[in-house]
Amino acid sequence: EDGLKQREMYAEPELLSRALQNLIDNAVRYTPQGGVVSMEIREDGENVIFRVSDTGCGFSRSALRHGKEQFYMDDSSRTAVKAHYGMGLYIVDTIVRQHGGTLTLENSPETGGACVTVSIPGRAPAM
Repeated sequence: EDGLKQREMYAEPELLSRALQNLIDNAVRYTPQGGVVSMEIREDGENVIFRVSDTGCGFSRSALRHGKEQFYMDDSSRTAVKAHYGMGLYIVDTIVRQHGGTLTLENSPETGGACVTVSIPGRAPAM
């Protein structure tokens, strides 16, 4: 045994993969060269938690409030990134809610970088 615990989770694999890829892509885009992007996966009771964090500039106050809205673009924190349409976190939030979960945006008190947490129930959501 390698010490890893298996957990059964009811999710649409392609959608969940797209959401996580989007979060990782965002973290890589907004982390300067030499910075760190990390992903944590853990259980919290009945939920599976995915947390992507980075050592980039973090979210502005406005982005913390509105970052999940469709077409929201916070130019103050994203000036160096082109081809940004304000859809990424909206899509992630939509997918997460379809799975009965939540998406939380915050900044790390330690690094100031962004921390994005996805919490999805391990059981199938009630439709």
